[in-house]
Order: sequence, then structure tokens, then C-alpha cells
Amino acid sequence: MEQATVDAPTRPQARTRVTWALLAVVLGIHAAAAVAQPIFAGVYLNGELEAMSYHGTIGSSLVAVTMIGMAPAALLFWLVGKGPWWYMLAAVVLFFAEGLQIGMGYSRQFALHIPLGVFIVGIAIALFWNVVAWRVRLGRQYRRARS
Repeated sequence: MEQATVDAPTRPQARTRVTWALLAVVLGIHAAAAVAQPIFAGVYLNGELEAMSYHGTIGSSLVAVTMIGMAPAALLFWLVGKGPWWYMLAAVVLFFAEGLQIGMGYSRQFALHIPLGVFIVGIAIALFWNVVAWRVRLGRQYRRARS
């Protein structure tokens, strides 16, 4: 009797792990930048005028990270890695929310800018937290495949 051993992950598992890792890195960068936003706004309100330029620059970069990084990584994770589709939906929603956020900030519509910012930061943290939880699921699948 031959005993089958699995030394390396199968191709589908490897694709899932690679696309997951890409999405996790992009979501981590996005979450860190989103969390920095209210910090720089607070530093500005504390009297450091230069902090507002950092706030604006990071806010604009959030949209770029979402469009250039998160959306393609989520699409790859969904189509190639067979991950859930809703990461892609979240990227699209965040792209439009962040665009609206920039417009509301520059037009000084703080009644919408502040709650929308709280929403964006919350979603960014939740997405990163969730993708990290995917690592646990992938590890379990890999261990099951090896045993």
C-alpha cells in the first residue's frame, strides 16, 4: 500500500494564499492610512497647521490605494484565489465614499465629512481584521490537506 503525502500546497491553495497575501498587504496599508487621518485632523485642531497638508495628502492617497491596489487585489482574490466576492464590492463602495469624503472636506461640509470619515475608518479596520481572519481559515485548510 502506498501512502499519499502532500508536501506542498496544491495549485488552487497556493493561488488562494498568494492572492490573500496581496489583499492583506493592501488592506493593511489602507487601514493604517485611514487611521492616520483623524490623528492628523486632531493635530491640526491642536494648532499645528502643517498637519492639514498631511491630512489632505493621505486622504487623496487613500483613493489611489483603493483604486490601484485594493480593487485589483480584491478582484484577484475573488476570481483567481476563489475568495469571497464582497471584498470587491467593499473596494468599490470605499472608492466612492472616499471620493465623496474628499469633496466634502475641501468644501468644508463637516456635517458629512466627519461621520463619513468614521465610516471609512471603521470599514478599513473591519476589512483588514476580516482578511487577517482569512489567514486562520487558510491555515486550517492547509493543515487538513496535509493530514
